Amino acid sequence: MTVEMLVPCPNCKEKAVMSEVIYEMPFFGEALITTISCANCKYKLNDVIALKENNPKIYKKIIKTKKDMFLKVIRNSNATIKIKEFGLELKPADFSEGFMTNIEGVLNKFENILLQLQKSKLAEKQKKKVLELIEKVKKAKENKIKFTIELIDKSGNSAIIKEKLK
Repeated sequence: MTVEMLVPCPNCKEKAVMSEVIYEMPFFGEALITTISCANCKYKLNDVIALKENNPKIYKKIIKTKKDMFLKVIRNSNATIKIKEFGLELKPADFSEGFMTNIEGVLNKFENILLQLQKSKLAEKQKKKVLELIEKVKKAKENKIKFTIELIDKSGNSAIIKEKLK
């Protein structure tokens, strides 16, 4: 059952819609999925919060085939995702979001961050490095280069799982 309520938007303080649902995730257990959406400023927040704590976990997976791109990634807002070959790391921070996606979705998140970084005021050398990283991520999404994804979660509430795993 989904619960919806109006809350002040964390960004503009106008009314935003917050919805919450408890969802049973395979290999993960019960999780609270929360979304906040503001029609005024277009702010959006998604979070997945495990309702129980597990032992710390580290997942490492070499992504080399198109099939690997469909692996599910469940990231708790306190987990870190690394792609060492590219030097990329998504660390927990204030207002970090938990999410459930696939490997391609993780690459899209990195690409979006890099595109935002590219628009910021950087030295020419740094802009060149960001462009190189964007190209690597694009090639990875096209399955032209292999890479290793690492998911580290001290609370044990994140996972990389196969779609058809039983």
